Amino acid sequence: MLPRTPLLFLVILACIVSVSVLDSPARAQPSVAAQQITAPYTISSPGTYELSSDCRGSGTGDCSITITAPDVTLDGKDHTLFGNGIIVEKNGTGVLSGITIKNLWIEGGAYGIQLSDINGARISNVTIVETVFDGLNIMDSKDVRVENSTFLKNVDLILDPMYQNLYHGGILLTGTENIVITGCTFEDHFNAIVLLDSTGTTISSNYFHNLHDIMYHSAEGTKIYNNYLSVVDVASDTTTNALNTTLQNGPNIIGGNKLGGNYWYKDDGTGYSQTCVDDNHSGICDNPYEISSPSALNKTLRTDNFPLSGPVVSGKPAHPVITPQQVHTTPTGSVYHQMSPTTASLPFSLVILAIMIGALVACLRR
Repeated sequence: MLPRTPLLFLVILACIVSVSVLDSPARAQPSVAAQQITAPYTISSPGTYELSSDCRGSGTGDCSITITAPDVTLDGKDHTLFGNGIIVEKNGTGVLSGITIKNLWIEGGAYGIQLSDINGARISNVTIVETVFDGLNIMDSKDVRVENSTFLKNVDLILDPMYQNLYHGGILLTGTENIVITGCTFEDHFNAIVLLDSTGTTISSNYFHNLHDIMYHSAEGTKIYNNYLSVVDVASDTTTNALNTTLQNGPNIIGGNKLGGNYWYKDDGTGYSQTCVDDNHSGICDNPYEISSPSALNKTLRTDNFPLSGPVVSGKPAHPVITPQQVHTTPTGSVYHQMSPTTASLPFSLVILAIMIGALVACLRR
């Protein structure tokens, strides 16, 4: 009996430990209620804020919201600011980080959203319409993602024709780094996106219908691919900027199964992607597309090596066929399959429990 006692004790102890692991509920994290706000408002403390109503301002700044604190989430709850929009800027030294702005409509006023000295932000499901100046102005910031948003007729051509001639429009990037613009719509701008002294910008999976879709000047490491676009204007260029990514399988913006370059269209159906030869029906034009900058002072040629090929279309596709998550696939490999300690420990505990129960039953039968 002496040999059985230590074994039985160990078996029971192991069972208790395994059952405790299996039955212990995860500690619930305390939820913090979002603070309800109305415009105009200044957010000076971290936290989650929700717009509780529309704002119809009669003056220039009556509907503005200013964010001066890090780690702020502003959820517009699909409300509208009829007037000036949102300014995100530091209050003192350093930079702001952890900023999220989502689910909001901004119409009219001098500006839509302005970000300055930001290190990490996300703008999602925002519509900015008919602002006097740029719809979204990002300055001296990095790691900002703009997704699933709409920009319509920003920079009023009648109220401020001189500003319009400075090549501004839907989104202006100045001195930025690692900006991602994806899943967005740009319509009726002189220039939809302008890059000035910006590095590492990715523009993918967007719909463009403007006089000029993209203008870049002194840009490095720009990637422009899988967009539905017509005109890219280049004030100055380097070999680090590209109009395509590597050719790969994946859903593209016109419903095909290849990712590579862009879909180049014209409203009358004579765009390169609408008329190019695709003898092997791969969804990629047989020949690259060399575009010439429409700028009178610069005739730089840029090449899209894998322009998308498809049927002749006029205007915008009937409905979106991709999402940003589908475009940017996650690499496979062991590093991407690591399990959290809690998830990994449960199956192991079950195995140990089964072995222990078997040993206990065997001991009791002796």
